[in-house]
Amino acid sequence: MAEGGNFQELNTSREDALKLFIKQTRKLWAKDLVVHGIEKNDRWLKFGDLDGKCALGLMQLAGIDIRQVEYVPQGEEGSTKGKIHLDTGNRYGFVVEDDGETAYFDHHGPQAVPGTCATKIVYEILSELGLLKMRDATKAERLKNLVEFVRQVDNKSYPGYWKYYPDSYRTMLGLQQFVSFQELWKFFKENGNPVAQLSADDLKKYSKDKKHLFEASQKKKKRIPKSLDAIGKLEQEGWTLDSPYYGKIIVDFNNSIPDGSDATKYKGYDMRVVWNEKQQSFAVLSAGREFNSDFKLRQGTNQRGRMWMKDKADKGPLKIKLQEILEQLMQNSSIPATGKLLEYLTNEK
Repeated sequence: MAEGGNFQELNTSREDALKLFIKQTRKLWAKDLVVHGIEKNDRWLKFGDLDGKCALGLMQLAGIDIRQVEYVPQGEEGSTKGKIHLDTGNRYGFVVEDDGETAYFDHHGPQAVPGTCATKIVYEILSELGLLKMRDATKAERLKNLVEFVRQVDNKSYPGYWKYYPDSYRTMLGLQQFVSFQELWKFFKENGNPVAQLSADDLKKYSKDKKHLFEASQKKKKRIPKSLDAIGKLEQEGWTLDSPYYGKIIVDFNNSIPDGSDATKYKGYDMRVVWNEKQQSFAVLSAGREFNSDFKLRQGTNQRGRMWMKDKADKGPLKIKLQEILEQLMQNSSIPATGKLLEYLTNEK
């Protein structure tokens, strides 16, 4: 960052900072962007979730060359001095550190509140700087709609999203994990409805190569019955509870549900607890209430009040017990476990 100025200059005068920023942003940021990737087989793939992809896509739309972007682990592990971090770093908002050398557009820090996303933070800053100006008012409004869609997806707040799950293989809402920013922007520019059922021709039309979304749709179609079957098996084996405060809970043992919380919410569950001994990770994912003030776990991090996670990027061992998590969710009352859940908790002690 030093060769062309730094972020500290942005913290002096808002008006002066904006003028300076516009001059240096496109050139300077091109070589400093990092975004979190997806881990697979101990490698970080050059591929992110929808929020990361769209935060990066907005940078490109603003005229910033993103070809040199680096993909890093989620959280503190992915933080690098002198870089501009998108959707990673465990910060909240647009944060400047290291005497102006390092910046974050993130929403995973302890101060983060529900309903935020990196894409919205990037959109607001770039818009304020005049880097996303559009002469076409309709086009500008549809970009805002895209940003709002990403925010809703990232926070599981799209109205009634679970109702569309059976047909999710042919809606943009259901295909959100596969879609690129360019494909999504093309869809929204045409005023697409995220829950409208798309034909094979529609999917090919919006695909970057005339086939990507169609192929993703076929993959997604196979995952839906597998997810519902996995839930049925967990139910039969006794991996479910009813909490007086948090509602219906399902323990997704070893992360066996391909479509995760979308499928469990469709089946009426308010809380999904992913317990994965193989990867030494866990996640407590609420599709309903935020954690109350008494909910505190001795491992992992609270993210925006509805997620508490120790993900596989954290290479340390599991120290917490499943019993401890369930006691918190049951408000420290007895755990009416049956079947394999009872067996597991008994052996865990």
